[in-house]
Amino acid sequence: MNSVRGMRHVCSVRMMCAALLALGGLNTPARAQESGAGTSDTLVLRALDLEERKPREAAALYRRAFAGAGMMPALLGLERVYTALGMVDSLLPLIQGAVRQDPRSGVVRSVQLRTLTALQRDDELSAAFRDWVRAAPGEAAPFKEYARLLLENGRSSAADSVLTVAARMVRDPRDFSAELAQVASAQRMWHEAARRWRETLTQTPQLYQAAVFSLTLANAAGRDSVRAVLLAAPIWLPARRALASLELAWSKPREAWLAFTGIRADADAVVAWREFADEADARSMPVASREAWAAIHRQTRDPASALRAADAALLSGEAASALRLASAAQASLTPHLGLRDAVPVRLRAMAALGNAEEALALVDSVRQKVVPIQLQMLERELMWAWLRVGDAARARPFVVRLDEDEATALLAIYDGDLEKARLALRNADASNTLLLLPRALLSRTTMPTSTPLGAAFTALARRDTAAALTQLLGTVNDVGGAAPLVLAMAARLLTAAANDARAVPIWTRIVTEYSTSPEAPEGDLEWARAALRARDGTMAIARLEHLLLTYPTSALAPQARRELDAARRMAGTT
Repeated sequence: MNSVRGMRHVCSVRMMCAALLALGGLNTPARAQESGAGTSDTLVLRALDLEERKPREAAALYRRAFAGAGMMPALLGLERVYTALGMVDSLLPLIQGAVRQDPRSGVVRSVQLRTLTALQRDDELSAAFRDWVRAAPGEAAPFKEYARLLLENGRSSAADSVLTVAARMVRDPRDFSAELAQVASAQRMWHEAARRWRETLTQTPQLYQAAVFSLTLANAAGRDSVRAVLLAAPIWLPARRALASLELAWSKPREAWLAFTGIRADADAVVAWREFADEADARSMPVASREAWAAIHRQTRDPASALRAADAALLSGEAASALRLASAAQASLTPHLGLRDAVPVRLRAMAALGNAEEALALVDSVRQKVVPIQLQMLERELMWAWLRVGDAARARPFVVRLDEDEATALLAIYDGDLEKARLALRNADASNTLLLLPRALLSRTTMPTSTPLGAAFTALARRDTAAALTQLLGTVNDVGGAAPLVLAMAARLLTAAANDARAVPIWTRIVTEYSTSPEAPEGDLEWARAALRARDGTMAIARLEHLLLTYPTSALAPQARRELDAARRMAGTT
């Protein structure tokens, strides 16, 4: 193990050093002055302070403390400093003296093994390990420390051999369940690793984070084995909790929550759900977070959990669920807290649903009960409710008063004022989903104004597909480089309405007339899918092969390969 790897122990060893000083009756600075500035504990404190700034001076102080009563903390300090200075070999004489003085000390022996590992003195390392075993018969510590170092250096087979011997020599072989699980993980024996981790968690549930870390690297087949083991009967919360975290790490938020299926809804489950929800929030996985917070609310009736669930529901596109949860939270809160915490969430949900009239009624019902800053926040949500349903007239007074770039840009789009929209989009939040399509379109046309485009976006907001199609197709010849995008917008509407008869000619036009556009691969894919729906496997194969050959780096290529397999099965080819 090189010096960088040796530094992994720095933080934990510093904590151990402080603990040893405390256990040894560490003198405070005042007491140190009374007893003389040269006491071992004072030397260690001074050395700790100098470690990062003046490591050589710190080393000198640690050496003086080592010669006195502060052997243990001084040895740990010297390990850190000498590792940083590249002088690890200078530890060996000190370690030998410390071993003679206390041959059973786990601290000293651990430093000895780490030092010999860093110096790559394998024979001496093996001898030191055997000497520790003889000095502490029946204890698990020598085997655990040696196996850990072997695993860190990629020697999983050697670690396995050490632990196999340990199982015969120690008082309780179960002491090694975690280490055996780590060995199995290192050897990519995922079923065995999961089995051993499940066994470990029966004894020490708090090690579930270690289990997750160890099993995260499983490949696709290994993940199925891990799932099978952790889902097996009997249903047990720590195993399911570990699997839930693994599914989050594997980017499977829905499966992550399903890992809790069958768990008894008790106090322990609520604790696990809270930890899981926080983890899902940290990973920006609102689908899993929503399920967990909603379950907590069902169990505890805690309005704060309902509001957390509602926030997550909004982020995951479940505005109806968010509205229901926020309403339930408000019913459990005091009037003041309901106004402060629940009403804004309810309003955002109404805006997301396009329930503008309902949102207006809610704002009017609380208008006299809130302070001006709260009313402004509520009116902002009301503004977005009107914008979402394409009601420019009702939204305009709020947009003018609140002067937000995102709202200004969207209103300008509805008005057909493309130049004003471009200016507003320069400082607008790029993550606003309502602006993604307008932003893409404006980046590909230089038109300053376009009444038909404004009417098309207004119709889309109002869910008037027929009017949107008319306006989009009528403006294709005027938008320059944005023509294939406008055609794709129209074709997507027709495909969503299951109108392949009108959609396929548009997709065909995109592929043939705009073959270098970003929409061309989508045109091929949708053309092929329409052919599959029409049971025309030959045409589907031709379009999918064209996509894969012409646009091999397209993000749609993986989907095209899957569709191609289906097309070949339909056509009876291989």
